[in-house]
Amino acid sequence: MRKHIKLLGCVIFCCYLALANSLLLADRDKNKNSYFVDFNSGPQGWIGGSNDDKSRVLSEWRSDAGVKGSGGWYMADPNRRWTWMECKNVNVVLEPTTLMKYDLKINGPMLLHHKFLDENGKVLYEWSSHYKPTGDNIVRMIDFQTVTHKIPSSMVGVCIGGIRIEIPAGSVTIDNIRLGSEKEEASVAVENDEFDKIVKHQNEYPHILILQGLYHEFFKISEAVKVLGKSEVRTSQFSALANDRSTLNYFPESYNELMDYDVIVMADIDTQCFGGRGRGGQMLKSFVRKGGGLLILGGPYAYGQGDYKSIDEIIPYVVGGPFDIQRIKGPGIINPKGSSSIVEGISWKETPICLYRHNLQAKPGAQTVLVCDGKPFLVTYQYGKGKIAALSGTVYGQAPVGQVAFWDWKQWPLLMGNTLKWLAGNKSKYYR
Repeated sequence: MRKHIKLLGCVIFCCYLALANSLLLADRDKNKNSYFVDFNSGPQGWIGGSNDDKSRVLSEWRSDAGVKGSGGWYMADPNRRWTWMECKNVNVVLEPTTLMKYDLKINGPMLLHHKFLDENGKVLYEWSSHYKPTGDNIVRMIDFQTVTHKIPSSMVGVCIGGIRIEIPAGSVTIDNIRLGSEKEEASVAVENDEFDKIVKHQNEYPHILILQGLYHEFFKISEAVKVLGKSEVRTSQFSALANDRSTLNYFPESYNELMDYDVIVMADIDTQCFGGRGRGGQMLKSFVRKGGGLLILGGPYAYGQGDYKSIDEIIPYVVGGPFDIQRIKGPGIINPKGSSSIVEGISWKETPICLYRHNLQAKPGAQTVLVCDGKPFLVTYQYGKGKIAALSGTVYGQAPVGQVAFWDWKQWPLLMGNTLKWLAGNKSKYYR
């Protein structure tokens, strides 16, 4: 009897594998002639490693196939002669005006070799390019640059079985690898007229997604949500990993899922965790443009440190480079500026202070709601049909005796609650 049960289990498992494989192949065939294929997700997966000068393997690694969102691969080995990464089972037919793009971070002048392979690993087409770093000359914080290579017309119609990238020396981080066409240059995430079909959902009460980064609890967003009365809240945890990689344990995978939210809170996270330079960044910008609200909070992973330049259109500040958090030299007193519904009902009998803030200037068109020692502290901004509120302050430091830091200020949850109300729009019948 047990043998029959085991046999039946094996049959069911084999059927499951066959079905899963057919689905993967169907998905792969669906992308076969598309104008955009992103190799950070899907069934392909990546392998990589390093060899010495005699082609002996020194190290190997493998990425998880089917991982959603923007990946990131760090290629470095102190003893290597060559470091390489390869994606197999690509199965993409090259179209006219096909481009290969990826985001590159390097710590010095670098030579990279690129190869398109057939299904047996034979080289179909290869090229080499020299690149120079951009941004600050610090290994960990050099800016990403987008690399583009136009595939020659002689390769049109050729089916690519694999992609391989090699470097002879140096440290490289490669992210957001994709094949596309000049036709999709204006928007890497939305093909054809897909953007026009995106519709922002109209909810009876606010649906809020909180992307929780380091020190998020100090901003008291969970307390601020209570000001709204009835609401639906989902949280997602941000994690910073080795080699400058980061992840979220949840981010909407489709536009339909994303458009169900009224407000998204970026509580001290970087943009890499949701693919800021790829589909995730385009989705977030589309979310705001279609009428969504975005609340941005400061911290060690925000703004310059978090590569917010990749979503610059929806950032109401002029974002510079990393290490933009500065100690406030003055008393750091926070005061309202002008009139806004965000400060309605707020008592200023007790004066809050901020000790550290991002060194940011508000963009033209942004409205300053709060100032700290005369500099923008909380600003609001309109983008398309949507709204953005962004805080330049951080929760660093400890207030001197007799003073209160803004995150310990009794009025802070109410002020954040008012901000969420403003971002969510007209749902006042549920507000307290």
